[in-house]
Amino acid sequence: MNILVVLVGFFSFGACRESVYEANLYLDTVLGVVLPLEVGKANLSLAPLPGFTVKHRAGDFRVQFESGILQGLASFIERRGDCEASRWEADALTMRCGLDLDGLRLAFQGNARGQDLTEEREVALGLVLRNSSAFLTHTEKKGERVHAECDLGDLNLELVYSTDLDLKGVSKPVYDQQLVSTARSILKHFLVSHFIPNVLTVAFSKIYLPLPQ
Repeated sequence: MNILVVLVGFFSFGACRESVYEANLYLDTVLGVVLPLEVGKANLSLAPLPGFTVKHRAGDFRVQFESGILQGLASFIERRGDCEASRWEADALTMRCGLDLDGLRLAFQGNARGQDLTEEREVALGLVLRNSSAFLTHTEKKGERVHAECDLGDLNLELVYSTDLDLKGVSKPVYDQQLVSTARSILKHFLVSHFIPNVLTVAFSKIYLPLPQ
């Protein structure tokens, strides 16, 4: 009897590991093969981002970034840890996975003007995502395509470079924080309003979920 219990437990564990492997393979296939194709079809290899303006109370100092780009949607989104094995919930097949967003890069170009500047200057800004993640929930009802919902975690943008203007009365840490905060808002809006519903979820709808073991 004890041997039977051990064998049942062993095979159950093996089936569970197999289910996790299939779930991981599903996610890796979509992220590594299907998503890059969808990003290319949507012309988002260099995704355009809107510009923004940063003003400071010191004099008439103003930095205006006319536009920006986001790089890495086809190559830097990866699986974070193991997926949960697919399982039936009510009448739908479900699966949950974590995403790693580290490496996505933002770049902005613009100009600066103010009373401490003798002439208008060109400025550049570069940022990269670090320690940033998202959580995916996949649902597949019988006879329907996979529907994916994505919940973003914290988007931790790290300033890589920023044109040093060396202005009197303008705190660089405060100025840099304004840049990071505004860029984060722009990135989040782009991901939530465009990339996730129009590209990411479309990629997952192309392949059916693995069946539970």
